[in-house]
Amino acid sequence: MRLVFTGFPKVPLVVGQMSFQLRRARMLILPEAGRPVETVDEHGAILRAIEARDAEAARVAMSRHLRQLIHRIEPLEQQYPDYFCPS
Repeated sequence: MRLVFTGFPKVPLVVGQMSFQLRRARMLILPEAGRPVETVDEHGAILRAIEARDAEAARVAMSRHLRQLIHRIEPLEQQYPDYFCPS
């Protein structure tokens, strides 16, 4: 991801680290029973809102998607503390 244009040299590093952590969380979460279907449904709701140019619906759908992600990551932090400690 090219973010050098921001003028802030650490932005690409921070975004890269966040992206890495999210990929790791996805690998741990997706095997949960029913989660792949839920993910497709959540992404579908976001896409439909964007296609409808409904900013509020897109915001709500994205917020809902991220909230459930945070809810699922918290137990993973307990189960795999070494995966989530800052480097």
